[in-house]
Amino acid sequence: MDSNSFMKLVANNDGFEFVIGFRDDVDHYIGGKGNKYWYLVQKGNNQDYYVGTYNNGNWSDVHYVAKSHNIKKSETVSSGTTIAKIVDRAYFYQEKTVGKKALKSKKTAMSHI
Repeated sequence: MDSNSFMKLVANNDGFEFVIGFRDDVDHYIGGKGNKYWYLVQKGNNQDYYVGTYNNGNWSDVHYVAKSHNIKKSETVSSGTTIAKIVDRAYFYQEKTVGKKALKSKKTAMSHI
């Protein structure tokens, strides 16, 4: 799979998000809606996330660091960083997470993005 596959999944479902949860209370939120895509890692009240916006064939990506949903730091990062992280975790990293007793289901809303 590649970035186009994930973007097609988001477009075909008018948005898509899934969560990979680990026992040590680290959750990975991966999703997209419209032309926005995100990859968020949350541990307790701390969030480290990337938001990519795709317009006219170009990516604009921002990295955020937040605590309790209050942004402490934000910076522009290289074009395509967010979708690269999504593809890496969602597709290529599966073999490292499948079979662990760490998966859980969680419903979420990314209202702060």
